[in-house]
Amino acid sequence: MKEGVGRFTGDSDLEAEDTVQKVAGKVKDAAGEAGQAVAETIHDLNK
Repeated sequence: MKEGVGRFTGDSDLEAEDTVQKVAGKVKDAAGEAGQAVAETIHDLNK
């Protein structure tokens, strides 16, 4: 949403902030998925 508002108002800082937040969110999601995969593997190995 910030990206759209930034574009509409010409606020490139606001637009960039939204982009950074989206990328950070994707990185966080990927890290969470990797952690979950590791946990599942460890669980499976301990059976």
